[in-house]
Amino acid sequence: MQERQWITARRSELDALAEQLTKKLQEVQVERDELAVAERV
Repeated sequence: MQERQWITARRSELDALAEQLTKKLQEVQVERDELAVAERV
């Protein structure tokens, strides 16, 4: 049973990390788009 608890906890940690990375990726994409627009000006 202890292994199942570890798996559940680890899955939760990975879900949180995936959410953080998704947000960071969105921020990076927005900044890249802004730079692309700035280059055209």
